Amino acid sequence: MRSIDLMTPAGLRGTLLDEMAACVDRLDRLDEGDWSRPIRVPGRTVLDTVNAVAERLRRLEAELGSGLAVDAPHGTAASSPAEALAATHAAHDALFATLDAPPEHVDESKLLGPLLSTALAHHDVLHAVGAEQALRDAVATIAARSIAGILAAPIFEGLTRHPEQPIAYRLVAPTATTAVWSMGDQWHFGGDKRFPTCHINADDSSMLLFVTGRIAPGDLRLWVTGERELVWLFKDYFPGT
Repeated sequence: MRSIDLMTPAGLRGTLLDEMAACVDRLDRLDEGDWSRPIRVPGRTVLDTVNAVAERLRRLEAELGSGLAVDAPHGTAASSPAEALAATHAAHDALFATLDAPPEHVDESKLLGPLLSTALAHHDVLHAVGAEQALRDAVATIAARSIAGILAAPIFEGLTRHPEQPIAYRLVAPTATTAVWSMGDQWHFGGDKRFPTCHINADDSSMLLFVTGRIAPGDLRLWVTGERELVWLFKDYFPGT
């Protein structure tokens, strides 16, 4: 599939199906001791992550089926690996059936969040069990084109700090470049050459891992130029998920 097609409903649907299948396949091969391993999100384990994946997929299937947002969690989280795995398989199978015969018009915004959260959960599990690898190419391409939206979420929710002095970041990935700058109490998207700018370069996969807080500013997968010291402050303003 050409990258230009990936952001369409059909492209997102196909990529989500592929990512779900890869994630569930890896979960099937976890050892008993893997489920209690911590992931990079403080206080959470592999079991917690798998429960979150099952719940996110279940909600998406319900929303696509009814057209209504589903906010309330479905019952309680699984307390054992067997229950969590069964719940994930059930959510996967139900969503696969829904996406295999999709409605005539699918709002791609409903697919993007679950796709990225599933891919990141899959990556967190791989990292926890010592088998970390880059995100799949299709997911990484979609992620790079979604960086602005990922950064915008905490801005709109009022969760982002503002630096005392005007600064700018330019996030450069092969698929897309995202520029964001701050002056006063506002963050803005787009470049502004008036301000000191930190240029952060990375491949598509590593860029998503960086902006979501999964790799540190000093990681060798990042190439930083310009006002390099500002890279260490990025997570103060955009802590990730």
